[in-house]
Amino acid sequence: MGPLETSCVISTSTNTSSSSSSSCSNNIRNENNNENIDENNNNNNNNNKRKRKRKRKRKNSKNNPPKIESINFLHFNPRGLPSKEAVIKQFMAKHKVSYGGLAKSHTYRNAHLSDKRWDWQPGSESRPGPCDSHPPGGIAMLVDRGLSHSIVHAGKYVVWSRIETNDSEPIFVAECYFPHSSETTKHKQAWDELESKADEYRLTPGHLLIMGDFNAHTGLDQSKVDTAGRLLLKRTESLGLHMINGTSTCTGSITRTEEQADGKYISTAIDYVFVSQSLLPTSKV
Repeated sequence: MGPLETSCVISTSTNTSSSSSSSCSNNIRNENNNENIDENNNNNNNNNKRKRKRKRKRKNSKNNPPKIESINFLHFNPRGLPSKEAVIKQFMAKHKVSYGGLAKSHTYRNAHLSDKRWDWQPGSESRPGPCDSHPPGGIAMLVDRGLSHSIVHAGKYVVWSRIETNDSEPIFVAECYFPHSSETTKHKQAWDELESKADEYRLTPGHLLIMGDFNAHTGLDQSKVDTAGRLLLKRTESLGLHMINGTSTCTGSITRTEEQADGKYISTAIDYVFVSQSLLPTSKV
């Protein structure tokens, strides 16, 4: 049995106060004083006016979409999305997830993953080789079509998206997939890639949300902190990011469980969520 990757749902407020909207409905009145007007004609006129009003309301609703009070984000390593498409979409719908970041998607030109509700964003993917049973790696997104979003950078280890909110400042979301913890040099390259864009987006008014499979041990699961874990802690501190894992707002700690040949299970924490200071008070996992 292969490893079981646990999904992580992050909820963050858009930092805007809720406001009630009011609309003034126009009273439809018959100004004609002629008492001999046929009642059926009056009814027809009123019905036509109501139809025009309904059309105007529908048109205005498109120009003024409803305000978003909070957004649920998902990080998940599906170890191949195509075979789990239905399950993941059902999970996202059930938990009202608007943005799903998927590490190790194993996809290549899978446009059919988009549907009426979900917008498939391939992000970073690789063409399968002649000996590959599936496309290697991959970082992708499934996003609710009601959420205003765009990919602003697709790298080897990190894909950044920009999410528009009610606030004037957007949320920059990074979905990450880092190499095995033993590949220290590649981890440094991955952090260089992430840090360069994080520094850029920090200078742009906005918030940062960074999540992914970092393949690093930081001691959250009582295991020994490895080199990748020390690098993670050092780099996120230099970026002014706050780890949500292990805090009072995080309801879980284990993110990966693997069954060994002897039937025993090994559980670890190698998936993490980080936010900028501006999102810290309103984020929970």
